Amino acid sequence: MKKFFIAILLVMFMGFAIPNVYASSSGAQFEIEGPGPGGGGGGTTPPPDEEPMPVTLEEKLSSANTYDVSIAIPYQSYSGKAKTTYNMNVNNNNIVQNASARITFITHGLGNNASAWSNDGNNFTTLKYNYDSVINKLRCHYNADVYFAQFVTRTYYRLYKLNPTNYNVRTQVGHIVDTNKHSVVVFEAYKPLDYNDNIYYQFNVMASNIVNDYKFGNELHRLPKINLIGHSRGGITNMQYALDHPDLVENMFSIDTPFMGSTTAVLYDVAADFNLSDDVQNSPGLSDITDPSVYYTNMYRWNNNYDDLYSNINMYALGGYSTVGLLLYQALYPYLDPTDRISAKNIISYNMNVLGNIGNLGDFAIDFIEEYILFPILDNIDENYVPFQLLYTLIEIIIEDAEIVNGQLVFYNDVCVDLGSQLGQSTINGGYQYEGFIKVVKRFDMNNCQDYQLNKVCVDEMPVVHNIVTRDQEYISYIISRL
Repeated sequence: MKKFFIAILLVMFMGFAIPNVYASSSGAQFEIEGPGPGGGGGGTTPPPDEEPMPVTLEEKLSSANTYDVSIAIPYQSYSGKAKTTYNMNVNNNNIVQNASARITFITHGLGNNASAWSNDGNNFTTLKYNYDSVINKLRCHYNADVYFAQFVTRTYYRLYKLNPTNYNVRTQVGHIVDTNKHSVVVFEAYKPLDYNDNIYYQFNVMASNIVNDYKFGNELHRLPKINLIGHSRGGITNMQYALDHPDLVENMFSIDTPFMGSTTAVLYDVAADFNLSDDVQNSPGLSDITDPSVYYTNMYRWNNNYDDLYSNINMYALGGYSTVGLLLYQALYPYLDPTDRISAKNIISYNMNVLGNIGNLGDFAIDFIEEYILFPILDNIDENYVPFQLLYTLIEIIIEDAEIVNGQLVFYNDVCVDLGSQLGQSTINGGYQYEGFIKVVKRFDMNNCQDYQLNKVCVDEMPVVHNIVTRDQEYISYIISRL
């Protein structure tokens, strides 16, 4: 039963996206071969004679870092993975500005796209303006320009400068227009289910391009400091960048990131037993997320070099989990008529309090929830409309892993990633863990999670915690307060 539920979750909770191609304001469409300083432009100040513009891929990547790249391959035929390696033993001659961050990069998760950060609730393939999104809050905080970097192949992307309050109005540009201002750059990957290394290669191409814009936009050619914000697998992409660019990263925020694997994704291969999407069954990115040899390699590299390389990075790991009552309501929410939601919340709240005070889990709790919560709420709903088997399996899994805390049943998981992994720990109580993480935990429950929040999801799927955190105002306010 547990395997059945996990397999279904992979389709329900992880949306897939195909990048969109847009025309510039003049109607022209063109691709920028990365990474180049501004894709051909070099900011507002030409470089001095003693420092020529980088030409080769290796020169461009090295120019945008304090360490020289030794290997940069977009695709290895034997593995299907990109390979990017820097010589971390010796600094090159680049110097980083002694100033606050000038660029903030925002990175989406596995199978998602840029709309995970800001959408209109109807179209989950196109980035749309929202006044309360982290993108707009960053724009207001820094008085920044907003850019959208959209990859259309593994090595080519288009850079758009967005209208600050209408993302449908966008101008295709060759480089950052004004390097005297802070830039918020929203990244969108090509084939977002690809291997971690391939997504990182794209991100590094784009980030190096923009860092070079800032470098050659100031007379001293100093590298800018940057902020990184990532959701889910996007936090891993950002970690890969930070591991290779420690001197550039000032602040890094991960939101519900599977640093140490994913308890609900680890059995993704059972999806084949239920004839689910081949995209899910064969997802290289999901394979990387659940592979200990992959995620422990990142942790060991961070920990073994923490004092020498990474201790100056402010690394904030934001993690979320929920009460069982809220999770039940989230699971039922898409199937409830709006007029029935208040009644459903009252039924769930009352009976979960009763169950918490009884303190009896196991089969008793499963039977109790089915009889006193599911049956009354779903009594008038067409049985062909609701996936009853999924709901019953959901209850079994929740109760198996739930704990009673102060009379409330809690589930230390956002449904896609367990809380320990979100905080960079192998277990909820610690175990193997990343050094220096500033850990921020939020419990979502029936009192602090309102219906309007359940409509602000990153994908067109069930509004579980993992899918609502990118728009959560407490998360966003915390991030802004640390900048």
